[in-house]
Amino acid sequence: MDAGILALCNHNLTTSGQVRWRGFANDPVPRVTADFTAGTTSSGWTFARSTVANYYTSAGVIVQAAINEPRPSYDSGGAYRGLLFEAGTTNYALQSRGIDSQLVWTKVSIGGSGTTDGPDGVAGSTPVMYGTLASNQIYQACAALNSSTCTFSVWIKRISGSGTVGLSVDSGTTVSTVNPTTSWARYQVSGTPSSCVPWIRFNTAGDAFAVDFAQCELGYTATTPIVTGAGTANRQYETLVYTPGATEFALASGHLALTMVPLAHNVVSQALFAYLKDAGNNNGINLWSPIGASGNNSKFDVTASSSPQASITSTGAWTIGSTVRAVGSWTTNDVGYNVSGTAGTPDTTAAAPANYASEIGIKSQSHNTGAWVLQRLELGASAWSASDLNSKATTGEIAAGYDSGLIDAWPAGWAAGTTAEQRAGIRGLSIHKPGAVQSYRWWRCDLSDSANPAGYLQLGRVFIGTAWSPSRNMSWGASLGYTERASVVETFAGSEYFAERPQPRIAKLSIKWMNEAEAMGGMLELQRQQGNTKEVLFMWDPADTLQLPRRSWLGRLKALVPLGMPLVNTMQTDIEIKELL
Repeated sequence: MDAGILALCNHNLTTSGQVRWRGFANDPVPRVTADFTAGTTSSGWTFARSTVANYYTSAGVIVQAAINEPRPSYDSGGAYRGLLFEAGTTNYALQSRGIDSQLVWTKVSIGGSGTTDGPDGVAGSTPVMYGTLASNQIYQACAALNSSTCTFSVWIKRISGSGTVGLSVDSGTTVSTVNPTTSWARYQVSGTPSSCVPWIRFNTAGDAFAVDFAQCELGYTATTPIVTGAGTANRQYETLVYTPGATEFALASGHLALTMVPLAHNVVSQALFAYLKDAGNNNGINLWSPIGASGNNSKFDVTASSSPQASITSTGAWTIGSTVRAVGSWTTNDVGYNVSGTAGTPDTTAAAPANYASEIGIKSQSHNTGAWVLQRLELGASAWSASDLNSKATTGEIAAGYDSGLIDAWPAGWAAGTTAEQRAGIRGLSIHKPGAVQSYRWWRCDLSDSANPAGYLQLGRVFIGTAWSPSRNMSWGASLGYTERASVVETFAGSEYFAERPQPRIAKLSIKWMNEAEAMGGMLELQRQQGNTKEVLFMWDPADTLQLPRRSWLGRLKALVPLGMPLVNTMQTDIEIKELL
């Protein structure tokens, strides 16, 4: 689209409002979105998990979410940050609560002394224990995790004393020492023992502690608590699915932007990935697949049928607890990838699937452990350039080919030279004329007017088009003014009653000194393309900054006057432009 003039017509921006115009070579607007920055649901997306699952409230209290209920995630300050996603995992520590009375836990030199409020906020739900001797122990065997990397975690609160607590995954052979406070906190220890035996010791005899939500699981770090009884218990993987229309999203080209916060990444494999399935139910495109126990690798796959055609790996691009922006783009023979500003090596030999997406989804794996906070997914139908990928991964927006910057919504001269009363009733018109014609398929206009007394922004038209101005100005005798549309009714007694209606502006002018080239390419083309029904943006004097809002408007040609030729290579016509209300 060629843009010589960009305008917002009939807006309510104030004199302190600003406008920004940007042109893009690629579509900046996602075709499909999932935004969880304000809550755990997003229109059009379906969340699923086949088991209950626990999560922490903004106050840090453990609560349970029902089957298929999404879970929120909060940072350490209690601020909401997005939708919690965890891979499926199993708690192998039996009887994870009420440890003092459960026989599956072997207790050596351990005594009991009442209860306290639990980390789930339930009064008296957690027993208090203490060591009668320095050699005290609490443990049970988790043989299913023998020779596997595993993590033992437990919630502990100090009731009395000042001694430390020892934790181990190998029956005390290797001990991690922690110093609990009088507030509930979760402590964990990891290892790869030949015999997995989660183990607790109160290092000072007589110190009393509450211990709750014991958990032993695969991986390098603890996930949200899973309550067990006489047998193990699991939390199933989670999915988020959008089903597009039959031909809504072609797989041949597209782009993805994901905003996430990794909380835990435990094993050398995929823990969370976005995918597009094709009509044959194949994962045609694996859009994001973090890999690696170190927690800083990621992979982007494009597949045709079930065979990978591109596999791009980027390392060192993300860390636990930090926001990640993962951006990918693909088309036939052109696949690119960037994670938080670190670009992967482009693949220029990849083939993209030729059919349409039947399912778009986010999925945590069923056989690994890890935790992520999903904040936003944006999926578009156009492939992005390397500069777009790099820009989107660092700023959240693709690079604009043209950027006007913030400009005043009203001319400075008009705002300074008029009163509020004089400006009242003038239809808002913000006009921007780039230094040269800009040709972009996609345009974006940002509005800024935080002090607008209406409390909202509105506009009647967006005008983007070419500009034409004769080399010689309009002739003397041109006129402009308002057209009266009010109706008047007079009674027998002579009283008059009025029905007021909006008054359109009208301009009448003659262009008498056009050469043949500009008459044919300008005025005649204007008549052909717009007729007397399509929109024309009229500007009496584009350089005017004082009277521009009074003498410019969106209108139409009221009549099509044939071009005359009074002299050789000289053409003329009359123009009448009426404002569109």
